[in-house]
Amino acid sequence: MKRVSFKSVKASMTGKMKATAAKEEQEYHMAFEREKACALQVERLTEELNQALMLRDRTQVSKDEIERLRDSLNQLYEDIFDGYHAQFRAEEKLSTDYANLNQQYQTAARDLQRFRRCSSYDMFTREPVLDMMEYQALTHARSISMMAQQHLDAARTQVPEIPHPGSLNVIQGNYLINMMFDNVVMDMIMQAQIQQTYQMLTVTGTNLGRALSWVRQYIRYIEGCHHTTRCTTDQSKSRSFGITAHRVRFFFHSVRVTTS
Repeated sequence: MKRVSFKSVKASMTGKMKATAAKEEQEYHMAFEREKACALQVERLTEELNQALMLRDRTQVSKDEIERLRDSLNQLYEDIFDGYHAQFRAEEKLSTDYANLNQQYQTAARDLQRFRRCSSYDMFTREPVLDMMEYQALTHARSISMMAQQHLDAARTQVPEIPHPGSLNVIQGNYLINMMFDNVVMDMIMQAQIQQTYQMLTVTGTNLGRALSWVRQYIRYIEGCHHTTRCTTDQSKSRSFGITAHRVRFFFHSVRVTTS
């Protein structure tokens, strides 16, 4: 009876040990499979993380390039619309030349009017000092008219559509001959020449005033075009910035989706 009982107990214990060993082996295999699956998942996630980091680096480079281009674009806008551009000085030079020309014309007209009075006085007084003053004033008027002619030629070179206003020549006469033949006839001849010059300059001044009005209208037209272009470029800038922001949001959304 004792031997039978011992055998039964031994068999029972042996069966339990085998069952325990089989269970532990099964648990080991399951744990090994889970570890293997986790290792594969870690490897896949590591690869995706590396790709995301590479994409982030490329995006950072693109972002830096976009910022550099945006700064260059802003600088270009400032160069074009803030004052006169270095490459387009024709408008600035044209405006300056016409302002100088108008001022010189006014000065020449005043001087010529004074010359006429001096010539009239000299015709009755025959004073050599007045002859000298007249000659100096005519010399000054002639130099001013020549400068005005140079400015006008420069302006018409820049804008050929400007009509030619007429003659700016000032008849100066010969001082030595006037001094040698100082009489009423010479004074009357000089007075007639001065009056003729004054009439020509008056007509030329009227034509210059019309041309100056046209130039001012032309400048206003150019300024209007510049304003329209500025508005268009500002709209383009805002649209480009909106597109850039949308691309950045799309990129970060793609990164979040990839990492998740």
